[in-house]
Amino acid sequence: MIVDCVILVDNSNVYIEGQKCSAERKGFATTPEQRRPQDPSWRIDFSKLLARLAEGRNIRAAFLVGSRPPPNDDVWEMAKR
Repeated sequence: MIVDCVILVDNSNVYIEGQKCSAERKGFATTPEQRRPQDPSWRIDFSKLLARLAEGRNIRAAFLVGSRPPPNDDVWEMAKR
């Protein structure tokens, strides 16, 4: 039996922590301005993220939440698709 799931992703936290993790993996140096460096080139593939979070379950609904983005933010446009 395949179980349905509902997924809620906090975009702001995923994005910020993803940039930090990427910077760490790439060996970025810590600067006085930041506790942990961030990699501004890091991007997330939402379809892969949802598939990973679903772990084979049927996704009944998926919600992307977070801070209100600036009008030119492509991340939210990509998530809508």
